[in-house]
Amino acid sequence: MSNIIGLDQRIPINVMEIAIKAVLDDTYSIEWAKTNLEPELNGKNRIAKAVTELGNATVNNKLMGFVKTNKNKVLEALQYKSDKTLVLVGLINAAFGFGYNTTMVMGKYFHVQDCISKALLAEKMSKVYAYNKSVDNALYRILPMFIEAGLIIRPTTGIYSRVPLEPRTDIAVEIYKQSFFINNPKCPKDYPIEDSPYWKFLQ
Repeated sequence: MSNIIGLDQRIPINVMEIAIKAVLDDTYSIEWAKTNLEPELNGKNRIAKAVTELGNATVNNKLMGFVKTNKNKVLEALQYKSDKTLVLVGLINAAFGFGYNTTMVMGKYFHVQDCISKALLAEKMSKVYAYNKSVDNALYRILPMFIEAGLIIRPTTGIYSRVPLEPRTDIAVEIYKQSFFINNPKCPKDYPIEDSPYWKFLQ
């Protein structure tokens, strides 16, 4: 697992969704990203960071070649709530190891309890990254992204619970599954991912 946080700015999920479609239509560019992020964020520095992160999550994503190859299937998957969640979270976690590790920690605890606190998340993530303030800041970026993507909800301040996903397309599940292997390159392709905490959101 990567111990580099590498997430400097929250990505508005509504912009990420249309950015995926722009990449698939070959209309995505840095200028496109800036134009679409400006209404969502304040400050040139935040926008500049978000442009970089949006590019990492979409056009420069390790999974984007697979997504492009399956363009029509992906566009169909984006029409369904749970499938859209898996596509978005899969791409986020393929781009940012911090997102993957956060998902793993949440999955581990959701296996034995219905809710998890931000304090517990911060404690467990700090064991991976060892930078308490940086971890706290990164959680303030990734958790709202996961909420907007439909992976989790926040029933009360600082408390999170999972959203059980019921995907309708194979491609959405495959994108999510491939994001696991990107973060675990030494795992054999027949690794039983269904036994991993990463899979808890599909159970």
